[in-house]
Amino acid sequence: MLPDLAKEITTEHGGPPKILIVEDNAEFRQLLYRYVQLVKCCPVTAPDPDQAYELLEAARKDHSPFSAAMIDLRFEIGTGGNVTQVLRGIEVLQYIKVEYPEVACLIISGETIEPSEVLDLRDYYGLDYYLAKDRLDPQKLAKAIARAAERVRVMVKEQKVYARQPAFADISPRDLREILDQFFNEEELLDLCFDLNVEYESLGGSGKGGKSRELIKNTQRHGRYYDLVGLCRRARPFAFAR
Repeated sequence: MLPDLAKEITTEHGGPPKILIVEDNAEFRQLLYRYVQLVKCCPVTAPDPDQAYELLEAARKDHSPFSAAMIDLRFEIGTGGNVTQVLRGIEVLQYIKVEYPEVACLIISGETIEPSEVLDLRDYYGLDYYLAKDRLDPQKLAKAIARAAERVRVMVKEQKVYARQPAFADISPRDLREILDQFFNEEELLDLCFDLNVEYESLGGSGKGGKSRELIKNTQRHGRYYDLVGLCRRARPFAFAR
């Protein structure tokens, strides 16, 4: 018997969990739509990333946000004989994790991906779950959505706990970047990355300023922004007293 995810996942709008399906293959998109219905969720489809971004923003304005997004890795661009496959799924994953961190993200791909690559997607981009298209069924999908949603729920809960503390609540990413740029040298930035289990060299950007910006974005994707604020505050308490 298939699980009823409407009973397992609590939503702000009180209805069944809304699941965004970002998939350019019409046949597979319809299959995912049916699978999501079978586990008592509400599917919404987007054939490309641009439409997905519009749906995410509309859902936020309607106060009925998505609980999860299922994202293909590659999308076709072009027409006729000029069609190419572009790796836009990671772009979508990054965008959601920064703009909509409360949305659990699952990559569903037809490509063979090594376990280390899955870990990279999780550690560097905030992926919550990975599924292979050729081994997909409603039971596996329900399990994946539930686990991904629980992972995000825990992260969001931890963020809210931190945010309620006066020492953390008013520190915006812009403020934190200024503090990092002004009061931390590159060696100390390396120490912060070590404490957060983030590989310094994997961060985008160049120079200390670029690395600090990417570190902040990384912690936002992973629900560890306030962990970074806490580490910085302990190291430079005077910087937060301004």
